[in-house]
Amino acid sequence: MPLQSIKTSTVILLAIIIGGCSDIGTSPEEEALTGSFVMDSYSVACTVKVNPINDSLWAYLPFTLRYHFEGWPGTINYFTIWAENYEGTGLHLDYAYPDSVGKIYIWSSGFWVRNALIDVDTLTVQCYLNGPFWNSKGEEPRFLGGFEWTNRQRIPVHR
Repeated sequence: MPLQSIKTSTVILLAIIIGGCSDIGTSPEEEALTGSFVMDSYSVACTVKVNPINDSLWAYLPFTLRYHFEGWPGTINYFTIWAENYEGTGLHLDYAYPDSVGKIYIWSSGFWVRNALIDVDTLTVQCYLNGPFWNSKGEEPRFLGGFEWTNRQRIPVHR
């Protein structure tokens, strides 16, 4: 093969490689870094009252989460809330479907603590949640990165 032909083939091969590299773009994993979980509001309270199930005084802790996703859809996969030194509740959602970007989601619930909290004026409550972002492009959504959120606060006990 003549030298001129080798040089021409090398130049063409380099042009194909360089031209092909410019079309690669960012990977879905890199794009997932632009996703975010936003907790719009979180509230929790504590009231000692009669538990209707057993007709005795227990503490009730209602809570409300108001959140949304930006950039990429996501879902809460694991959630736990507990009163320190007492009980709590948790939820593990395996393979939940992604929540839409920009839509506000509200989750309200509560849990009972088997204690009347006598001589307790305040209670420390911790909340933790995490989950994945999803790539919704293509036929099947798939996980892309993740997020977590935590809150620890002292709340008054109402009687």
